[in-house]
Amino acid sequence: MVMTGSQGATRKYKVWMRHRYHSCCNRLGELLGHPSFQVKTLLIKGIIRYVASFTHRCVRSWFSLWLSSSPSYSTARIVQPLELALSALMKFVQLEGAHPLEKSKWEGNYLFPRELFKLVVGGLLSPEEDQSLLLSQFREYLDYDDTRYHTMQAAVDAVARVTGQHPEVPPTFWNNAFTLLSAVSLPRREPTVSNFYVKRAELWDTWKVAHLKEHRRVFQAMWLSFLKHKLPLSLYKKVLLIVHDAILPQLAQPTLMIDFLTRACDLGEC
Repeated sequence: MVMTGSQGATRKYKVWMRHRYHSCCNRLGELLGHPSFQVKTLLIKGIIRYVASFTHRCVRSWFSLWLSSSPSYSTARIVQPLELALSALMKFVQLEGAHPLEKSKWEGNYLFPRELFKLVVGGLLSPEEDQSLLLSQFREYLDYDDTRYHTMQAAVDAVARVTGQHPEVPPTFWNNAFTLLSAVSLPRREPTVSNFYVKRAELWDTWKVAHLKEHRRVFQAMWLSFLKHKLPLSLYKKVLLIVHDAILPQLAQPTLMIDFLTRACDLGEC
């Protein structure tokens, strides 16, 4: 449909801004796993500045304050470009969650920038780059119930995608995945599921993310999607070290771990 008049021009401008925003976020996500340190540093800083130049005024004001006070950006030396990219992307997640690009279709509908967040988790679970330091920084976001819930979902998608694309999955990916999965810890009691990274005026009982039962279901799906694959021998040992205290008590159906434990015993790790 051809848009005419001032309303059409405004609509076109909004579409263009959204397209550029998504494009820049995609570039930042790709750069999380880029092998060239110098390239990452220059492009990450340039992209962040570019996004800040045309996004919503609340984003611009946040970037002005953040970039001016960030040691990793304001100093002349090159420091931690990946941490800068991760912080920027996670701030986009928070802002896009608070100011959705699409209006909710009905009151109480739960909105979260899932595609953007999947891009972040996909960058963390790189098949080529050891992301242990970046994953260590990401752990702080796992303290929030909503980001932890969506991290588990995104991890399932990432494992399926990488194993589908690589006949022989690189050990680096499995190590990154284990580092992320082992950092996930669920709350013990239902009332504690209320600490959200994307701030909400109120919590609705219809939201799956607000129920510990759903967190346990996704936690189980996350670990089973990982453990069903043939892993490096060293990871069988690492999983067995934490399975009793950190995995089994959180599973909705602990008996589903039998296949993994049997396979580990067959490999002589029990």
